[in-house]
Amino acid sequence: MNVLITGVSFGLGKSLKNQYLDMGENVYGLSRTKVTDCNHKIFDLSILSDDIYSKVLKDLLEGQKYFDLVILNAGILGNIQKFNDVSMDDLDNIMNTNVFSNKLLLDNLYKMGVNIKQVVCISSGASQNTYKGWGGYSISKAALRMMMKVYSKDILETHFTSLAPGLVDTQMQKHLCNDVDVKEFPETSKFIESRDNGITRSSDEVAKDVVKIIPDLLDLESGSYIDLRME
Repeated sequence: MNVLITGVSFGLGKSLKNQYLDMGENVYGLSRTKVTDCNHKIFDLSILSDDIYSKVLKDLLEGQKYFDLVILNAGILGNIQKFNDVSMDDLDNIMNTNVFSNKLLLDNLYKMGVNIKQVVCISSGASQNTYKGWGGYSISKAALRMMMKVYSKDILETHFTSLAPGLVDTQMQKHLCNDVDVKEFPETSKFIESRDNGITRSSDEVAKDVVKIIPDLLDLESGSYIDLRME
């Protein structure tokens, strides 16, 4: 099986990469830092350039024309702050990384004649609910979720799903628990309590569940959203 994953150097992306490698699958990865155990290219997904995406993907794929699975995992939280304090530069960076980079990646794959059976984008409960200080992230995840629905209407030969994995012990969660002012952003206490109560799961644990459920997603209507915590 050929699998392409973005954001494979840390967190859930790294755990997903390791799961598929352990299964003996052929893994391709993109991330900002170097990875040596799979087909990989260093790439900053916040850069929006059709020409650069085309070149990087051609170098990565080396003629590969079929993927069983593309996992759009890479994403950033941005600063936790009131939305009126978010600068346009910061919002651009969040939207470019979390949303538009995925459009450029998919569009260039299709333009290269690559056939893709299944696309799974790693979504979030923040795509439908938000917290004080999460404005940019929530907007980006809502836009990404809708973008998968749009693609599902346009490209019928590929199955699209948005998958929210729940609370994962990553650098994002550590930042929320350790660096955010709970008095100013009180809903952050939810993440601290989840960590302290053992509800927040390791990226390896979550990756196992994601890999297990991915084949079953093909039974859903293309463009669907699913929350792993509800399964």
